[in-house]
Parts: sequence; structure tokens; C-alpha cells
Amino acid sequence: MIKESRNIAAAIAALTLSVAAFAHSKENVAAGASTGSATGQDLYKEFQNPPKSARPRVWWHWMNGNITKDGIKKDLLWMQKTGIVGFHNFDAGLETPQIVDKRLIYMTPEWKDAFKYAINLADSLDMEMTIASSPGWSETGGPWVKDEDAMKKLVWRQVEIKGGQPVSLKLPEGFDITGPFMDFTGSFDGVSQVFLRKKFYRDIAVVGVKLSDKDINLKELHPVITSSGCDATGEEMLERITGDSVGDYLDVKADKNGKCWIQYEFAEPQTIKAVVVSELRKDTNPYVHTKELQYSDDGINFKSINLSYQATAQRTYAIPATTAKYFRLSLKDNKGKKDCEFGVAQFALSTVTRIQLAGDKAGNSFYRLLWMEDTPYSSEAARLEDVVDLTPYVKDGTLTWNAPEGNWRIFRFGYSLTGKTNHPASPEATGLEVDKLDPKAITEYFHNYLQTYADASGGKLGKGGIEYLLTDSYEAGAQTWTRNMFEEFKARKGYDLLRWMPALTGMVLNNTEETERFLFDWRRTIGDMISEYHYDLQNEILKPYGMKRYTESHENYRANLSDGMDCKRYAEIPMSAFWMDYKNGNIFNPRFEADVRESAWLTSTARTSPPRSRSHPTATGTGPGSSPLPCSNQQPMQRWPPD
Repeated sequence: MIKESRNIAAAIAALTLSVAAFAHSKENVAAGASTGSATGQDLYKEFQNPPKSARPRVWWHWMNGNITKDGIKKDLLWMQKTGIVGFHNFDAGLETPQIVDKRLIYMTPEWKDAFKYAINLADSLDMEMTIASSPGWSETGGPWVKDEDAMKKLVWRQVEIKGGQPVSLKLPEGFDITGPFMDFTGSFDGVSQVFLRKKFYRDIAVVGVKLSDKDINLKELHPVITSSGCDATGEEMLERITGDSVGDYLDVKADKNGKCWIQYEFAEPQTIKAVVVSELRKDTNPYVHTKELQYSDDGINFKSINLSYQATAQRTYAIPATTAKYFRLSLKDNKGKKDCEFGVAQFALSTVTRIQLAGDKAGNSFYRLLWMEDTPYSSEAARLEDVVDLTPYVKDGTLTWNAPEGNWRIFRFGYSLTGKTNHPASPEATGLEVDKLDPKAITEYFHNYLQTYADASGGKLGKGGIEYLLTDSYEAGAQTWTRNMFEEFKARKGYDLLRWMPALTGMVLNNTEETERFLFDWRRTIGDMISEYHYDLQNEILKPYGMKRYTESHENYRANLSDGMDCKRYAEIPMSAFWMDYKNGNIFNPRFEADVRESAWLTSTARTSPPRSRSHPTATGTGPGSSPLPCSNQQPMQRWPPD
């Protein structure tokens, strides 16, 4: 709202306002409007004066405290005048500048007073009222979420030892860094940076794996390591880029020919079957580059293996067995620009096969073509029976153990925080996203959240007040651990998780097929827990308040490990989005068709009982001058979803 004289609807148009289009099946069926008995004249009359069930609802964003009662009144009266019968209220931020005399900060007494005014006025206008599931529009988080109840990620440290002797080993400290993967901090929006500085770590277990004879530590092969230009050299460089860290980047500058590279040279040819890489572009967008593994017998004439896109910060490539004396990681600009700068945290070669796309297959990212990424068959894998729980032998971080014969890889598994926050909320309303796999934490989150709205609305939750809760597109990212993960996995899959945990780091256990099956079970377990605990549980939580839910989930590609239809299966109104690309005054190329189709399928009267409504945030535009409303484009809207 702008200085008492403008309404927020105009302001939100510039921020991509979305109109929700409806087909309220239950009411229409009751009225005969959707049955074969309806006459053409009946349909014509209802089209001329649509029932409430067929009219649009609008997303109503309160941006960064720019709220006044005068603006609220003008907005709601305008909605009623134009035929809008309900709204979805979001308290959002997006670094919107202050344009009112006094910002009303989320859930302060002044904000609550304004919100209560809005609810009472909307009720008097017979409007349907919905609130988002968190400040911002994604997803379920806020300042009241405690660290221990926030989204968690699996982390590990590893060391290798020789067995056949007593071992007393101080294990590396677990990664307490907050961020999306291991000790990689990443970068979210500016508001959430404070949360990335949090330190949090809890131990899970210490696990030992007896390695196959073919799994040789790279350091034991004594390579000579060189680069196009790096301050670290020799043993220091080898230690850094073969260690656990994916966030401790070495700066690699271009050589005199404008090329960036790191090279291993061996005294004798070595056969390599996998490579692990963690790299970032330093001089521009971190991902605007290509990388190759080059190999050579003479250090002059190189052949190349392309290292394709992987979404996780640590990228694992299972390559065809390649024998050479020289192996080089080559990094270059996509368009041939020279003198680029890169950061490299890991460049490790493996003499045995590792899981192709291991980070994504362990659930740390959601590559949409995952099913195409096969891992070659391996006959050199560690055996599952040689995986040992060493947790009882660890005290105060020191492992004391009579290690059997063989070479052993010791993992210290733990968990820390992803650091993801609800967004795009105002700074005062921003906090950690709640653990999506923990029903207790989720229940507590919603009870706290709904109580604030009960207070703000004067107790008007349910019919005649806030009738719906909306979970918008899921933008909270990956989660790979929760406190009850061992119990959940055993109950769902029928076997123990602990011995398979090394596979989550990229190791092949027993053989490729069994390891890939485990990783599928792992992803499916997390996905099912998200569907059941973050989505299905909402019905039970909302019932005492007399509320129902709208649910959107994936929208664009795969937003988490759940099935999009499972997320919406018990929603009163399954929801989807479709965006329209915009260019030269025309809207074209509708996107996210799968999201629309799954909601349409769920609401088919032939497949649900009772029949349900569906909702689509309609024709959101992209690109410069994008048009937020369908009426502003000069061509008619096509039928959606298409037949």
C-alpha cells in the first residue's frame, strides 16, 4: 500500500501477482452445473453470473510491512467490485523498500490489529480467506524454529588406517558448518546469511569398511601434482584436494595460455575408474564453465572425458577404466574466454568404481535425468559383511579398536543444518525451515504458527474466518537426515541402514546393482516421509481449527524427493502453477505442464470421492516487462491443461 492513496493490488502487479482459477466441483455438481442434465441455457446464465465456486481468488501479498488500514479497505473493496471472492494472504519481503510512514512488522501488535481489521472486513464481504504456511511463500519456517528442529543434512569425515594392530585414533571433528552439503556454505538470499553462520553438529555413528585390495589410496601412488597456477603445491595441495572438504577452495589461475588445470603425474601408468570433483568458477557465475578429465601417456598429447553437469557441490563420475601416466582436470569457459579463475576443493582419482552422480543419488540434489545415470558394474567393491559399527569403541572423539587385517576406511557420520530459511519473508519474519521428516517438529511448528494467526484474527480460524492453509511451491531444498532416520528406514524397508551408510558417500558395497537399489530405497524413504509428515499430517493438524488446505509442491522439475501427486493426495484443493514465457509483447510457451496435469488428475470426479476442486496460479509471466495477468496479453488464453 502506497501512502494511503494506492492499494497493494497495484504494487503487487509489479511483483508478479497470480490469480487462482477454480473449478469447485462439489458446489457445481450440487447445482447441476457440471452434470449432463445442465442445459445450454443454464450454462450460459451461470457464465454470465458465475457462482462463487467458479470465481477467482487472488494472491494478496503484504510486502515488507507496507500496510495501512486504508490500503486494506481499498484492496478488499476492489476485489469485491471486480468479482474476486477470496484471497491468499502472504506476508513477504523481497527487500521491498519502505513506502509507508510506518512499517507494520509481522506479528507485532500493530500488524495484528491491521490483520484483524482485514479478516473482519473480508468476512463482512463474504470472502474466502487463506494464509500461507509460513511468512514468505516457501515453505514452513520462521524465527520460532529451534536449531534442533530445523532441516538437517548428513555429513561425514573419513580416514584410512592399516589393520592387524591396535588402533588409537583421534577422529577428525565433524563438520558443524551450516549449508546445503558437507562444509559447503553456498549462498542464499541476503536475509538468510545470518543463519549460514550458525554452528551445529551432532554425531550419528562411526563406521569402518574393509577395503578391497584394488582400492588404493591416491597418496600411496605418490603422484607429482602440478597446476596452471596455485599458491599451494606438492604435499599441501595433494592433502587439500583429496580430503573431505568441499568448501575449502584452492584458487587456481590460468597459465600463460589462458588455461586452468590441475595435473597428477605417476611414475607408472595407473588405471582410474572414478573421479570426484568440487569446483567453482571464481570470476563470474560459479557454474558457467565446462570441465574435462584429460589423460595422457606423455604429458603432451591428451585425450578427454567430458565431466557433465551434476547438481551437488561434490560431483562423482564413474568413468570407463582409463590407464595413463598423466591425469588432468581441465576447466574452461563455456564460450572460450581465457584467463578464467576457478576454485577447486576436490580433485580425487579412484582406482575402483564409485557411484555415478553419488551426491544426487544420495538425495542431496534432484537431477531430473537421474534415471539415465548408470554406474558400471564393479567386481572390486567392499563387502557389506566387512562394514563394522565402531561407535561403541569411540569415546570423546577417539577410536580405540583392535583392527583386523586389511586396509580400513573409517567414517565419522553426523548431521548439521542445511541453513535453509523461509522466504522471501521480511527480516523480522525469517527463520530456519522446520525439519520436513520429523512429525513432532512439524506438528509443533504448525501449532505455534496457527496460534499466532488465531491471536491476530481474534480467534477467527475456520468457517467465517481463515478457512484454508496454503503450501506454495516447495523451495526449501534437500534434507538428508532426521533424528529417527534409523527407525524410519527399518520400518519402511525392512533392513538396517547403518551398514549401508558408506554408500551415501559414493562407495559401492557388494556390487553396483545392490548399491543402486539401496540408494533408491534411501531416496524413496525420504520422499515418503516428506509426503506423510510435511503434507498428509497437515490434515490432522488443521482439523481441530476447522481448516482445510491448498497444496502445491514441485512446480518446476523436482523440488524434493517426494512424488508431487503424493504431496497433494489429501489436499482439499490440489494446486499447481503454470508460467508463461513473455517476449515482444506476446505470451507463449506455457511451462510446468506436469504440475498442472497431476492436479487435474487428482481432482477428476472419476478418481476422487468426494470430488475436489483444483487451483492454478494463472499465467505468471517471465522476462522483462512480464505480464502478470492473462487479460493483458493480446492473444486469447488457450485451454489449460491441454487435452
